[in-house]
Amino acid sequence: MRISSLEWKDYADELSLLLMGNRVSKVCHYDNAVFSFSLTNGKSLLCCLGGEQPRIYVSPNLFSSASLNSTLGAAMRKHLSGAKIERVEILNEDSVLSLLFTGTNDIFQPVSFYLIAELIPFKGNLILLDGDKRILASLYSSSLDSPRPLFHGLRYFCPENKGAPSLTREKIPYREMAERWIKEEDSIKEKRKLGIYASVFAKAKKNIKTLQNRLKAIDSDIENAKKHLGDAEIGNYIYTVIDEIDPRLGYFDYYGEKIALNEAFSASKNAEIFFKRYKKAKSTIALAEERKKKTLLELEEATSFLHILYLSSEEDLARYSKEIGALESKGSQANYAHSTSFLPYECFVGEVRYVFGKNARQNDFLGTMFSKQGEYIWLHVKYGHGSHLIIDKPSPSDKEIEKGCEIALLASNLTAGEVMMAKKKDVRKGNAIGLAVLKTYTSATIKDISKQSKQAYEMARKVKI
Repeated sequence: MRISSLEWKDYADELSLLLMGNRVSKVCHYDNAVFSFSLTNGKSLLCCLGGEQPRIYVSPNLFSSASLNSTLGAAMRKHLSGAKIERVEILNEDSVLSLLFTGTNDIFQPVSFYLIAELIPFKGNLILLDGDKRILASLYSSSLDSPRPLFHGLRYFCPENKGAPSLTREKIPYREMAERWIKEEDSIKEKRKLGIYASVFAKAKKNIKTLQNRLKAIDSDIENAKKHLGDAEIGNYIYTVIDEIDPRLGYFDYYGEKIALNEAFSASKNAEIFFKRYKKAKSTIALAEERKKKTLLELEEATSFLHILYLSSEEDLARYSKEIGALESKGSQANYAHSTSFLPYECFVGEVRYVFGKNARQNDFLGTMFSKQGEYIWLHVKYGHGSHLIIDKPSPSDKEIEKGCEIALLASNLTAGEVMMAKKKDVRKGNAIGLAVLKTYTSATIKDISKQSKQAYEMARKVKI
């Protein structure tokens, strides 16, 4: 839905009230035509300049990811970081908003800057001006021979106002429109993630394709081998009628079917050839079935890996990207295939599911799987390395937590010890794969592990996603 310049005039007044007095603490070029500004009130100012509806609004969500490299982003970080927003106003009665910032220069003299958001459908632009309204940087530039030149050092002029179209609907209040835009932020984050880490997703998809092709080749080998499973019977038949077979003819009649023979060998030698083909076919099928079983498992894990990538945060994707890159630099496809062995384990005590990792990678993915279950209970042995475990149930009872502590010990190859427990929201990932940092925790000491927990642990299996 396009927003009329008549509505932007109202929105400018609303934004001015929301933004006035706030300082910008961080500027991020979030995606191709998306910029975010962290505000001192804990919210964000978001500028989305692409598509049919360029927009600028205040969001309650933070966009604290690493900034893309761009001239405009660098210029805004240099001049607007720490600057205070004084007012927001519409320019030329058009869909062009001007934000006035005040701050200080390197020698603490007061300076002003203007940030111009041209919110024109399919022609959105963001331009930083100095106090004299000369261009410092812009998202999109234009040369001197264009109708409206835009580049560093020139004085800024608004686009020509071609008149506001009459509204065929009622005006939409700013707060209602902002709520709609906030709901679209997940797609903005997803687009950035898929763009920045496209190579990670491409490698995961390529791995799946490789495994699928391998399965097709294995199935083809099995089908070809099955064609020779009847060769033993043909060999036996040759011995039965050996005096009636003349290999020099190049064939013999087998219940109405002409079976080819090697003219250079005797009938008995041809029979041996059929027996060898039969044995080879049986061996081929057995080996191929084993390869198929292993490949199917790898394909299941590779598919789950891709699914997890779509759920992962940028922080996780950055680590996966480094890990995959390190493996590829060694030139080992086998190592990369092994890198998908990340799925944690699950077991059940009654109706309660306990999910845990047995190595650093599984522990790491465990956090990703339960990234949105902030109130869930997370467990880990207090001293030394060990398994991460999450109780897949909101508000588990003390008895259920006790079982979780026992299983966490078993998964850490311990039979007793002290176990830390915390809410998932109080646990964040550390700098290394499988490392966790706790904001706060309590602990419990387990002196003996119940038979029920031991039985549950013995029945543990890999999680299927």
